[in-house]
Amino acid sequence: MTADRDTATFQPAFVLWASAAALTAVMALPASRSRDAASLVVGLLACAVGTGLAWWAVRRGQRAVATALIASAGLWAGLAGWVATLLLNRVPVVAGAVAALCAALVTAGACRLAGVGRTLAMAVAPVAVAAAVAAGCITAGVDARQPIRVAPVVIVLSLGLLARHSLGAGGLAQATFRLRAAAEPAARSERLITVAEEYLRGGLIGLATVAAGCAAFLIGTGGTPDVALGAGVALLLWTRSRLFEQAGHVLPLRLAAVAALLTGAARLLAALPAWGLMVGLLTLAAVTVWATGSGSGFRWPGRWLRLGELALAAVMAAALAAAVGLLDFDFTTRQAG
Repeated sequence: MTADRDTATFQPAFVLWASAAALTAVMALPASRSRDAASLVVGLLACAVGTGLAWWAVRRGQRAVATALIASAGLWAGLAGWVATLLLNRVPVVAGAVAALCAALVTAGACRLAGVGRTLAMAVAPVAVAAAVAAGCITAGVDARQPIRVAPVVIVLSLGLLARHSLGAGGLAQATFRLRAAAEPAARSERLITVAEEYLRGGLIGLATVAAGCAAFLIGTGGTPDVALGAGVALLLWTRSRLFEQAGHVLPLRLAAVAALLTGAARLLAALPAWGLMVGLLTLAAVTVWATGSGSGFRWPGRWLRLGELALAAVMAAALAAAVGLLDFDFTTRQAG
């Protein structure tokens, strides 16, 4: 028989997880979100506390808890940036962009200090940049839908470059690195590859989040060109995920695609009467059973899948041109001539 665990002693992991949960839960209090200098001081103090506890958690060997504490510190930094911008009488759009940038900067700094959370820091960076660009466009009086239309297309096109040239994606780039680093210690080269994989995983999570948000916004609120563009982006996110081998690289892209397509399904069901909702639920159940049943799935041949990707890319390009107004501009020019 084994000895009973001493229940009177708190385990370090439990205490640290409880601290991370408490630090995050305090943000729900109204006093932490009021527009005054005291809330700003509280936010800055929470950032310092979260970063310090993350550093302490790493020293105690609790790297997962340290990442959670860094995430909490980043949320507090975003809240502090939001409050500080509103105290300067700036519009809420600018405050949101400042909050995203503050969260990204504090997260990156805390990850650098503690030596953990590279994936988290890289995941937050694209979201912060996208928020800053959207806020800048709105402040300058530019239609905010234009960058929302262009950004997911750029992300989809960049996936091929990441899969081919990123060290963390494996394949030819990693094989070339291993050959060049053959004379170096194996532990050092493996560490560099591990770090590259963490950065790539975080970057893919951030890019997939931005692409999913843009595609869902276009599908949920746009007209026919926007809906076609958002659906094309979602489908290409799913198909281009085949370029990656690891589940941590494939899963964010496919979840982003599913989230965007579910937005379209929700918009469609919202416009249907009650019987349409019943048909939608029955269809959802049938598709779920079919997709998860043993031997019910099928595999597209690689040639047809590539042809389908090319067709989707052509449709997405045409939808982008129509959504941003290039076709309208051409028509107007002809009429003027």
